[in-house]
Amino acid sequence: MWSDTSGGAMISGLWSDLPFLNKVMLLHGIFDIVAPNPMTAAPVFRLLDLQFRSKKKRGWAWLFVMLGCMKLRGALSDALTAKRVAGTAYFWQALSISVEGFWHQSIPRPTKVLGTTIAFCAAMFAWLQLRRLDLPPTPETPAATAPPEELVKS
Repeated sequence: MWSDTSGGAMISGLWSDLPFLNKVMLLHGIFDIVAPNPMTAAPVFRLLDLQFRSKKKRGWAWLFVMLGCMKLRGALSDALTAKRVAGTAYFWQALSISVEGFWHQSIPRPTKVLGTTIAFCAAMFAWLQLRRLDLPPTPETPAATAPPEELVKS
């Protein structure tokens, strides 16, 4: 049974079945977890590195791992779940990076360093919230009516 299917075939089948937006969310979620960003070094490696004593940057690593996992969850789910989970992740990523870079001014040249990331997160949030959901129509429940007079006992 298991010898008939290979892992590569299953992954390529899953990848080809995903819509474009879900592929973007999947890649961006993986990127958030393993790639360095302006706030911290590669988040998963920052969390696993026990020699790194400063806990200041570890909080950002946890945030990016959590947001990356939320994007992965949204990418592998239906459109409504993606809208809620991944949309929330993109919103909080844009907000947290904006506050840290522009209000706290902890990043030198925040417009140049963070502008693209914030714009991408805001665009993905908007795209997820504005995309049309192909949900099955819900049956309308009829309004409550009184029983006919002949059935009512006086």
